[in-house]
Amino acid sequence: MSVRAGALALTTAWLAIASAGCGGAIPSARYGVAEVDVQGLATLDDAALESCLGTRRIPTPGFDVGASSDPSCNSPPFDGRRFRIDLWPWPWTQWPLFDEAVFERDEQRVVRWLRARGHYEGRILETSVDPPEARTSDVEELDHAPCADEEHGCQVRVQIRVEEGPPVLVARVEIHGADTISDELRRQLRDTIPFRRGERFDESAFDTARDAMVRRLADESYVDARVEGQVKIDIARHEAFVAFDIETGPPAVLGRICVYGNGSIPATPVLAATYLDPGSEFALSSLEEAQRAIYALGTFASVEIRHRADTATTTREESVDEERLEVDITSAAVVPNPEPLRDPGEVAMEQARVEEAAEEGLAEGNGEEADVAAQAEAAEARAPVEPEVPSLCRNPERPAPEGTRVVDLDVRLTPGRLERVGVGLGLQAGNTLQFTSAGASTSTGPLASNQWDVHILFAYEHRNVFDNMLRVRFEERPRLICPNQFPTCDLSGLEQRVPVGNQISLDVRWPAFLEPRTVLVGGITHDYGPAPFLNFFRHELDGRIGLERSFFDGRFFLAGGVRGNLFFPDDDQRVRIRSLREETRALILEQSAYVDLRDQPRDPRAGAYFALGLQESGFGGVSSWDYVRVTAEARGYIPLPAGIVIALRFGIGAMFVLNSYGLDPDNVYDLAGLGPFSQQLTGGGPVSNRGFPAGYMGDVERRAIETRPTPDGTELRAPVLVSGGVRRWEASLELRVPITPDIGLAAFVDAGDVTRQLYWRFDHPQIAVGGGLRLHTFIGTVRFDVAGRPDALQVFGTSSLPPPCANDQETACRPVATVFGWFPGAVHITLGEAF
Repeated sequence: MSVRAGALALTTAWLAIASAGCGGAIPSARYGVAEVDVQGLATLDDAALESCLGTRRIPTPGFDVGASSDPSCNSPPFDGRRFRIDLWPWPWTQWPLFDEAVFERDEQRVVRWLRARGHYEGRILETSVDPPEARTSDVEELDHAPCADEEHGCQVRVQIRVEEGPPVLVARVEIHGADTISDELRRQLRDTIPFRRGERFDESAFDTARDAMVRRLADESYVDARVEGQVKIDIARHEAFVAFDIETGPPAVLGRICVYGNGSIPATPVLAATYLDPGSEFALSSLEEAQRAIYALGTFASVEIRHRADTATTTREESVDEERLEVDITSAAVVPNPEPLRDPGEVAMEQARVEEAAEEGLAEGNGEEADVAAQAEAAEARAPVEPEVPSLCRNPERPAPEGTRVVDLDVRLTPGRLERVGVGLGLQAGNTLQFTSAGASTSTGPLASNQWDVHILFAYEHRNVFDNMLRVRFEERPRLICPNQFPTCDLSGLEQRVPVGNQISLDVRWPAFLEPRTVLVGGITHDYGPAPFLNFFRHELDGRIGLERSFFDGRFFLAGGVRGNLFFPDDDQRVRIRSLREETRALILEQSAYVDLRDQPRDPRAGAYFALGLQESGFGGVSSWDYVRVTAEARGYIPLPAGIVIALRFGIGAMFVLNSYGLDPDNVYDLAGLGPFSQQLTGGGPVSNRGFPAGYMGDVERRAIETRPTPDGTELRAPVLVSGGVRRWEASLELRVPITPDIGLAAFVDAGDVTRQLYWRFDHPQIAVGGGLRLHTFIGTVRFDVAGRPDALQVFGTSSLPPPCANDQETACRPVATVFGWFPGAVHITLGEAF
């Protein structure tokens, strides 16, 4: 049940400023719907009911406090309480117009919705329309304007007061016709039923159980499976008797498989990526996995695999005996085609077109979105149909076994945009959000957190080079750089040079390389400009090439490759030899693997995740180091009631530097002992211990640069921050609490350490405690976190951390990160969850 006190106050405020242009103008002599309010629901959510009505209030931005999901017509959950806080309509928002005929049908919809939720004695007690003249305004023109001038229409408020009545409870659940299947499959079918005896009967749960049974049978090769659900409801006794009748049909094998609509994109690797072989056993989940594998090739806007021509897969009948107060429901389902995969951008554009057409229909007074869809279907039916010709077909090599059913498959594709060009402005600020014309991403690490820039982005991408699905992307970013943490910009250490730089990158991705689901990945990046922390200009060239492969529908992932890195200064650093940033080279073998058992990767609520990374470098002096690097991480997610999630993480890493070549072990940067700058183990930041800026956790030390005299007396005095270590561990515990479908809160405890000692210091946890705000958007979760470091929880026992710096000029000490110069902690604004 919603509480609309906040909505009422804000609506009143809206009325006060309506003349200023909030919301579009209501057409003359018509009524625009300002409010639709359902009252009287005790256990059900009135917003879920209102979403099924044709009479809609004007769309208003706002927040549903206390709800973990947006209401959707006939989609659970249907119970719960929410507190709606409305703002005001946008000036361009078009008013939905009140229609008496639609409202009369809404009264029937309310009763039908209550029955579907198991409240068969639910009824409408009273309806009111304020002002009452609105009930005739759509058929008779007003001869006066009771609430507006002659050029504009009026606002109307609709109220529906209902009584739920007692719910119908499930008295018995039975499964018939399962005698021919195994005991294990019979048990799995029973486990798909989401309700038990004594619970409220809901048609949505009944349909879910029926469809889940069909799907489970389809995964066991029964493509002709049919499940008929029967419900007998005794309204007087408030009881529902549920039975499911199962028909399996013969087991099925795959027959001919054909590819349609691929255009210039080769069909052979597409078909190979499906891993579907003619003659193999049919399974609906295998078809869905095949769709995902094709979509992962990156060249198609939509992917669909069909095993049946017709789309109608369910039927429903209902009979009511008014005298005996009994209701009989019969509903049957057969195996559907897999749900097509489509590019989110294309889906959003199509949905916007449908919503726009629907709003136009509402504005015209018909109030029925279904009419828009019907018109579109009629236009499609009138269009001439051309015979389709497949680009490739594969047939079984041998006849199907006796007693099996042969199922032909159609793989239907729509190529996406193969060429993309982008130009835009961007801001990259450390470990905060990076917005560019190419989208949004997050940059983290000690390098990024101590440098920010404003740049122009030029991007070109082609996703089908040589007509072989080879994807090539080129980017160039001319940058204006500030060598400090955002938003500070102190250029005094750069010898008055203009801090400009440039990044050029070329990335290649070749799917179906050597093997249908193996991807060849490669790229090269050149970065020129002032180096983070170092205050001199340098060139850095980084290249990589390797292979990637996922298994078990993306649950298991392996990658391996070779990486090379060259770093060399561009100018005289004007420092003593021990303060010189040395030229380095690295040739690295890399391997990584993960097992992803989470329910969803972007916003996980249950499951676990495990990752392992390995690096080896050396090869007899080809690199500046011989080293081995190992990192590992585990994450777990525990769901609680009301959408609350407990998230846990533990990570550990070790760097074993065996030898160095041409590097001074007494150099201020300590590269000989810590390894390549970009691969050193560091801690802190938005995806690590959030009580520290990125790179500031553990054995971090600010070291002085010894300058050498120059003829003009100029000296380079800025110190450097040596952040890396050879041992690292991190742990996090986070409680995530949804407040609205789009907003959440989090409380967390982070701990960890980075040290240059050859052991892990678990007695130096450097614990941070904090909280944050989560805003779920179309680009991902925008996260705002604040964390503090209690003094008593930093070190247990004797500290071996470098001494803290007393001021910004002191060296041979550890800088203390603070907020506003006094609060020991850090603030992070980031895209994506911490883990």
